Amino acid sequence: MFTIRVTPGGEPDTLEKALAMLPPDGPAAIQLTAGEWFEAVRITRPHTTIAGPSPDHPSQAQLLWDDPSVPVLSIGAEDVSLSGLTVQNTLTSGNGTACAVISGDLKATHCAFLGSEEVLCISGHAAFSGCQISGTAHLLSVSGICRAESCTFTSLTENRFLLSLSGHAPEALLRYCRFYAHDLPDRSVSIADLSSSGGSLILLQNGIDRPYRGEFRFAANSCCSVKHSGNWGPGAQWPEAENLIRLSEAEIREIVSL
Repeated sequence: MFTIRVTPGGEPDTLEKALAMLPPDGPAAIQLTAGEWFEAVRITRPHTTIAGPSPDHPSQAQLLWDDPSVPVLSIGAEDVSLSGLTVQNTLTSGNGTACAVISGDLKATHCAFLGSEEVLCISGHAAFSGCQISGTAHLLSVSGICRAESCTFTSLTENRFLLSLSGHAPEALLRYCRFYAHDLPDRSVSIADLSSSGGSLILLQNGIDRPYRGEFRFAANSCCSVKHSGNWGPGAQWPEAENLIRLSEAEIREIVSL
């Protein structure tokens, strides 16, 4: 695979320069050394991989940006992979604080996405494994297809929804994930804001660090379904709702086998 190494002070010394140096076709990779990159990056080349120096320590390679009009990372191509990388919008509040906007096809493993509202905006296809996702509200904003497995979600404010589904027939599956309400003792968190036309949210064998309301807000015109595997921990309170469906053991086994 064609590979370019990027290091602070070297050549190339930015991700945008490295992307411009990749051949037009075929699989290619950008290998980052430890360091910080202050830039907004747009990936429009398919079959592109960006990797930090250590999958176990994504903080060693950080992509940082603070312009409210531009996300830190935009992905508009097929078959894009990230690993061992921190992507952070350093703005602390307000609209326009997305970390990543994904209209293409992304696979992210052992990455950290840190921001404020609408940390990850997904209209394409995205799969996250072993990632850390932190923000104040709508850590996942899904209008496409999203799968998150063994990820950690941290809410930085109380009574804000962790994820949202909107648009036409979005799909989201969260499996083996952990949810935390950072520095919010004895306060509850809400789960999902659902305004989509059709679509589904599946919550399978996740966990949470505190009693929570399990609240789901369905818009008046929403026909989205929420399927779940039951109690996530002590104090769970699942509301009664027509669109809220408890999975059977057979259904859980079928989903796990996918």
